[in-house]
Amino acid sequence: MSSPARHRSLFPVRVYEAGPGGRATLPTLANWLQQAAAEHATVLGLGMARMVEAGLFWVMARQYVEIAELPPAEERVTVETWPQQLQRGAFRRRYRVTGADGRPLAEAVALWMVFDPVTRAAVPAPDWMAARVTVDGGEALAFPSRTVPALKQATRETELLSRHSDLDANGHVNNALIAAWLLEPLAGEPGRLASLDVIFRSEVAAGRHLTVGAGEAAPGRWRLALTEGDGREHARAEAVFVGQTRSPGQMARPQGSGSAPASQP
Repeated sequence: MSSPARHRSLFPVRVYEAGPGGRATLPTLANWLQQAAAEHATVLGLGMARMVEAGLFWVMARQYVEIAELPPAEERVTVETWPQQLQRGAFRRRYRVTGADGRPLAEAVALWMVFDPVTRAAVPAPDWMAARVTVDGGEALAFPSRTVPALKQATRETELLSRHSDLDANGHVNNALIAAWLLEPLAGEPGRLASLDVIFRSEVAAGRHLTVGAGEAAPGRWRLALTEGDGREHARAEAVFVGQTRSPGQMARPQGSGSAPASQP
């Protein structure tokens, strides 16, 4: 049962949300987290309609997800979410995802900030917003580091073109899609994705020619960056894969072997 402090949302794994292997994809998981947060914000009086009235909108600055298992198609999952901390005018939100039988599927924490739609810049959360939030610091999940380390040298790259159909209600590419793009150079990487830590540094508009670079910092640990032609970094991430590793002599895909540019959050 949901409460003002904590909120629970139920989601079926729809057939079209499953990828190869018949399990939910990472964008599907990210969308569940965002939808649960949006539903709870509405309960708290901080939903989209109220934010529009106040001339503000929510943006995600960082998200860290630990994945134990992605559920199969047609299973029903529960996402529980609650505000974990009010941090210098921004909100740190906690998530827990469980399967139909209660088994743990994923844990996550995200930093949400308030943006001005005119200046397209972050602003401190007004006092009236903070007054509506009950912070629950129990079962806290911390970001694994103060920041996500920068990618120093890419050994794999994928070229992308952002499309108008990629934009969300705030007029930029959504965080769930950016997270999926960051993993494109690692398609086919042995093992399973165990965690993903993403910092969203700037907005991505439609019609942008983008490059996703990836470099392996340690076995199974990848640094990732989404950049534009002018060198601007829109997002950076660290992904950790566990399980099967490359067999001796198996080569990583050469740089530049990613997908062709797309046609046009």
